[in-house]
Amino acid sequence: RDVMVSSWKKATSEADQVLFAEFRRKQQVLEKQAEQLEVEVSLLSREKAVVEQQVQNIATVMHVAQQRTKPEKLRAEIATLAKERSVEQTKLQGATSVVRK
Repeated sequence: RDVMVSSWKKATSEADQVLFAEFRRKQQVLEKQAEQLEVEVSLLSREKAVVEQQVQNIATVMHVAQQRTKPEKLRAEIATLAKERSVEQTKLQGATSVVRK
């Protein structure tokens, strides 16, 4: 009977060691996968920040474009350009008359 108990204990111990080794191996694989996922999350987080900035830039450009396409804004820009043109024409006429004299 003692031989049976001893041999059962030995078999159980060996089985426990095999199970523990398998558990430890799987644990290491999962730890490596977790590290890889952390790296991926970090990269995706950076990429998300870049994309959010690009979206913000596009929104700003669109806002500026909308402001420029409003009729009142266009009229104001045209009026400013017309005044500048008039001033330049006056300067040109003055310079031309000086040259003619």
